[in-house]
Amino acid sequence: MSPERSLWEQAAAGNADAFATFYERHADRVFAHCVYRSGSRADAEDVTAEVFALAWRERVKVRFSAEADILPWLLTTATNLILEQQRKAARGRRAARRVTVEDEPDIAAAIADQDELQRDQQRALRVLGELSPADREVIELCVVNGLAPSAVAVGLNAPASTIRNRLSRALGRARAAYRSLDDGAGVDS
Repeated sequence: MSPERSLWEQAAAGNADAFATFYERHADRVFAHCVYRSGSRADAEDVTAEVFALAWRERVKVRFSAEADILPWLLTTATNLILEQQRKAARGRRAARRVTVEDEPDIAAAIADQDELQRDQQRALRVLGELSPADREVIELCVVNGLAPSAVAVGLNAPASTIRNRLSRALGRARAAYRSLDDGAGVDS
């Protein structure tokens, strides 16, 4: 049995030191192969790491070549991983071409908009919390859920004109409560 095969059998049995030695012996060769195949040192580093991670996970299944020990398995695995990486990149490029983007969104503006939306939602919840349950109910049904006052009237067994009046008054109280937040009474801006 070759020293390489003996070392691998120790690694396959779970000996991490033997696997580390095995890695030191072959990592440069696998890396060089990956650079040659991918054309990118960064991709080659990633694929080399992935090859050895796969070798560790699949260590009991790895087969040796009689002439070259394990190197053919490592290089073939690296090639397959690079090809898969290239296929994924090509699929991503094709998908990106299918999507038409007029203007790329400004990430800072999107974050600012998200923060502003969150503040507005918190303020709206505070305003709703200050209203009576009846006012809250009619606003939630008509405004939040988008139901017509006539539909709400059926659900509440009341005339539609009553619901429209309740909604008008409730919205007036909500606007007043919102303005009081703007005037500095506990604003989170």
